[in-house]
Amino acid sequence: GEPAPAPAAPGVKVSTPYIEFVPKNLPKQAQAKR
Repeated sequence: GEPAPAPAAPGVKVSTPYIEFVPKNLPKQAQAKR
């Protein structure tokens, strides 16, 4: 197996895909800010 990617600071571009806290592909109604 491949070693896990090194941790990156928030806002740093990484070569591996990651999940954002606020996905941009979700409809606006899913972003409930209440």
